[in-house]
Amino acid sequence: MRPASRSRQTRSATRSTGWAINLETSGWLLAVMLAVLLVPLGMGGFHPLGQAFLTLAAITAAGAWLYRCFHSEQPGWQIGPLELFFAAGLVIGLVQLVPLPASLLGTVSPKLASLLPCWSDGPWTLGRWETLSLTPGETLAGLMIFFTQAVLIGCVLQSVNSVKDVERILLLVATTTGLMAALGVVQYLAGNGKYLWFYESAYNSTSVVTGTFICRNHYASFLSIGAGSLVWWAFAPAAEPAHR
Repeated sequence: MRPASRSRQTRSATRSTGWAINLETSGWLLAVMLAVLLVPLGMGGFHPLGQAFLTLAAITAAGAWLYRCFHSEQPGWQIGPLELFFAAGLVIGLVQLVPLPASLLGTVSPKLASLLPCWSDGPWTLGRWETLSLTPGETLAGLMIFFTQAVLIGCVLQSVNSVKDVERILLLVATTTGLMAALGVVQYLAGNGKYLWFYESAYNSTSVVTGTFICRNHYASFLSIGAGSLVWWAFAPAAEPAHR
């Protein structure tokens, strides 16, 4: 038997068996389902309901990871490059919210005085602007969403321990992408201008193919991310029947 043929048969046999899941796997799979299915339905996370689903997904993933730690002989968190990227992102967000001295703020952001003349040193000042962010409230909200995403992805990554687990995630992403693509087309052809035929947004409508996202660019990005999973499941080798 040639190595390539043996590899394909091994992969097919792996896909055909072992799909039973335990409580730990059910936990992080539920978290992934909440993230890839319900968050997009909440205006892609723009609506507070979508953000609530994202928070619930992160809590579920964290609970699944804690359950794994309690039932594992070697509990712990394996630090990798992903954690470093998330840490760097959190630091960048925090730096924008930390009050800085006027000299340092002027050096880092020299055009701040022209953008906020009434909040800089001068005869008609209302005070002194102290942060790099011009919208601290929005920056804080974005930072909390980023932290929630870090918890979700980090806990799911720590819980995944086999190729079968990766295939389960790919199946969820592929299914959600197909459903969202179909919803976008049906909503565009037979819609009434409202999202899901009942929610009216002040920022956009369904006069373009946008699914349940506030922006069609976000919708296109979501579909492009899931396209890889759809292609993989479409062209993956079919499972072969077990030989007696």
